[in-house]
Amino acid sequence: MPTPTSTSTPTPMPMPMPMPTPAPTLATAVALLDGAAPAADGPPPLRVLVAEDTEMNRQLARILLTRLGCEVDEAVNGQLALDALEAARYDLVLMDCMMPVLDGYEACRRLRQRESETDAPRLPVIALTASAIEGDRQRCLAAGMDDYLSKPFTAAEFSAMVARWGRLPVAAPPVSAPPLSVP
Repeated sequence: MPTPTSTSTPTPMPMPMPMPTPAPTLATAVALLDGAAPAADGPPPLRVLVAEDTEMNRQLARILLTRLGCEVDEAVNGQLALDALEAARYDLVLMDCMMPVLDGYEACRRLRQRESETDAPRLPVIALTASAIEGDRQRCLAAGMDDYLSKPFTAAEFSAMVARWGRLPVAAPPVSAPPLSVP
């Protein structure tokens, strides 16, 4: 009687599931953009509050900030921004100037008043405005904002502003990089 032959194929070994890669920190993202090697143990992610009433602008800011490794919260008006700032700690605020309920100018004035009354450290606030009229920058600074970014802005301008005020190290551009030109 013939012996049956085995026709079974070997069972493949299961492959281990790869561990998800954590989102890069702002310092890592900036270093990679500048051609430098990322630091092994970087600082914790930057916590950013985006106070902006226009959904499309909030989405753009969220996308850019997320790509930089930031944690992002949003507020659709100045009053909700103040409420968020009272409830949680942030490293940076991006504040639209013209919003309903409470505009960015008044929200920033109230934030600075609160900081003064409680001896809290000054939180960097960057004004985001669609207006590029002469004197707008001064109006933002007079309201207590630390810097000003006029819309529309480029991703590079946005990233540089976040890196500057997020107080994270920015690597120098590689020597072989061509100089940036601004039209």
